[in-house]
Amino acid sequence: MSTIAVEGTRGNAGRIQIRTNKLSVRDGATLQSSTLGEGNAGNLSIRATESIELIGVGAGTEVPSGLFSLSGGIPGTNFEINRSATGRAGNLRVTTHLLTVQDNAVIAVGSANPNLDERGLAGNLRITANRLQADNQARLLANTNSGRGGNIDLQVSDLLLLNRNSEISTTAGSERRGGDGGNIILDTGFLIGSPNTNNDITANAFTGDGGDIQINGEAILGLSPADTLTPRNDPQSNITASSALGVDGDIIINSPDTDPTRGLQLPELPLAEPLLVRDCLPTSNLAHQRSSFVVVGRGGLPPTPNEILNSEELWQDWRLTEVETAIETEAVGRHSIAAVPTQTLEITEAQGWLRSTTGQVKLIAHATTPTIPPIPFPSGCFGSRFPLHAN
Repeated sequence: MSTIAVEGTRGNAGRIQIRTNKLSVRDGATLQSSTLGEGNAGNLSIRATESIELIGVGAGTEVPSGLFSLSGGIPGTNFEINRSATGRAGNLRVTTHLLTVQDNAVIAVGSANPNLDERGLAGNLRITANRLQADNQARLLANTNSGRGGNIDLQVSDLLLLNRNSEISTTAGSERRGGDGGNIILDTGFLIGSPNTNNDITANAFTGDGGDIQINGEAILGLSPADTLTPRNDPQSNITASSALGVDGDIIINSPDTDPTRGLQLPELPLAEPLLVRDCLPTSNLAHQRSSFVVVGRGGLPPTPNEILNSEELWQDWRLTEVETAIETEAVGRHSIAAVPTQTLEITEAQGWLRSTTGQVKLIAHATTPTIPPIPFPSGCFGSRFPLHAN
């Protein structure tokens, strides 16, 4: 289906609007509103509530299946029909749930004329979808042989997948001519380039300036910014906005996550093993300086705030409360005749314990009768043991 302003005419091509549930374009079939002459191409608008699939090329013709609004043809392909067309390409808008572009299929709004000034004749491409799958040399293009490239705006809420030499491009001046690269805006949940299959996002230029690329997504995997585009036979996937003779464009990536396969470099010596062993020996100076864990008293440790209280049979608080301290101090004051010099009690390491008739365990500093020997504590990184002390 097409509406075309043919060569030698000045009239404009008409516009095409399609509303459907599903759309399938295969084997070299096209939907286009293009120009081969002086008139302008029309706009193309397609809305499919469920899916759109563009697959394959024409048998024996190599004409790609696709959606087009072109001036003269698709730059750099066998679909350059009239390189002298001077009309402007139209705008192309696609809205669907699932968009599949596969096996050399193309969506394009480019200009094939190699002799234009800076203004260019490319149109703009806007795609709104939940999922976009580009596979096996699929291309989304707003390229020009000369003049400014068109703009591409992709609003893909869930997933944009690029696989097997697929491409998104707004490159200008592909025949070493002038014109700035177009801009690319990509908003998506996940942008994924399959590993080692050379999938590219480009806004390059030759004598003009590179376009700007802005990508907003939850995660961007398998593609990385690069100064120059690698050859098509190179497996690396690139994001480029370079210019051979002009100023490079900006690449802006807004994503909370980064590609875990990119920029990951382990140190040659992950662990300085001799240093670790030296500093963590139980007898090292560092261990003696840092090892200190003292529990004072005859009872055990109170539970943490997150634990339930222990039974009184197993725990007794040997500390005096503030009220008890005040009462005891007052009683001592009434019966005291002279002040007794205070002495600092030396903290002595517990040598054993005794169990009372009620089952209560008390730590003792000196064992007068055979007791259960103290529990040895294992060596740690900063000390040989953690002693318990009694006062």
